[in-house]
Amino acid sequence: MPVPDSRVQSADAVIIGGGPAGAVAGRELARLGMRIIIIERGQRNRETTCGHCLNPRILPQLDAIDLRQPIEDIAVGETRALGLHLSGRAAVRFRLARGLMVRRTDLDQLLLDEAARHGAIVMQPATARIEFIHGHTAVVAATHKATTTRWRTRLLVGADGLRSCVARHAGWSPSRTGRGYGFSFQIKDPGQHELRPETIEMFLDRTGYLGIVREAGGTLHIGALVLPRAEQKLAPDAFVRAVANRFEMLQQIGLDQIRTTDMRSLTAAGPMPHAPDRIAGGSCALIGDAAGYIEPFTGEGMTWAMESALLLAGAVQQHGQWSAATARTYEAHWQREVGRAQRRCRAIARLVRAPGLVRTVCGFSLGRQFIAQQLAGRVAGKAVAA
Repeated sequence: MPVPDSRVQSADAVIIGGGPAGAVAGRELARLGMRIIIIERGQRNRETTCGHCLNPRILPQLDAIDLRQPIEDIAVGETRALGLHLSGRAAVRFRLARGLMVRRTDLDQLLLDEAARHGAIVMQPATARIEFIHGHTAVVAATHKATTTRWRTRLLVGADGLRSCVARHAGWSPSRTGRGYGFSFQIKDPGQHELRPETIEMFLDRTGYLGIVREAGGTLHIGALVLPRAEQKLAPDAFVRAVANRFEMLQQIGLDQIRTTDMRSLTAAGPMPHAPDRIAGGSCALIGDAAGYIEPFTGEGMTWAMESALLLAGAVQQHGQWSAATARTYEAHWQREVGRAQRRCRAIARLVRAPGLVRTVCGFSLGRQFIAQQLAGRVAGKAVAA
């Protein structure tokens, strides 16, 4: 049983969630000299859903905060092309700017360790219970190593994903929530297939879509979204089999026969898309997926996560502390950078949900260029129709 500590300690910010958004925010706020607490429920090197490919658009920002090289060092591959597959039609291929493939088990822990190295207190694994939110004060009880510590803070950051407890306690219920869900898993690369190296292979179907990348070391990483309009909410293995039955390339790697027991490191997340009523105000701010998420095809999730963390830290640095003015600055910057990108990606997501339309558009040279600019460009930076 946890041993309660009745004392209340003070922190400049308490961050619930130690994924890329929470870890980067914690690191950058700690670099400003603030006392930062990061509460992460998962064990070290925990599994999490998707986020395997880093969009090249985030790489210059990682350069600016001295994180690019450490991430390059743990990369398991690169992405330089996108293959778009529609049933009954040859793949449409696009050249992309260079991106990175990074296992989330390695990336998330690297970023948390970086936050700790710069002075953040990382409680992992730990549970968080929000006791009080009012005005510019929040109190959070964190249980770590059988001891519960209560933290008082002016800034409570929700980096806790699609079902954010911070958003719920702040009264910011999602104004738009979808009914789809995403999942990811790994299988051993069987060889003897047509999957190309350094390529994101995307397979579109009316029930959802599935993406595959080849890692170094003989592993295939697979992510998917199951759309809510499917005749029934398919389980991950059933969905993969159904999509694989329409694509010979997927049958070559045995996905038409796959069972749950074959899916290594299987994780799922939802609902998606998701958007809370607000992302900042009072003593609270939301970053990463908690601040809004479209769906995995756009390839922007990791970029949004880290961008939102940097925008939050930048707003705090501008104003010197968390305040109503800081909240307004963060929300305005988020809407200008992340919100605008999400609105574009929402339009792309609607296009992807109509594979028949994509098939028609790709039948024309101008249509292929449009897809390259509007769709592939969001997945991994500037793209050119191949």
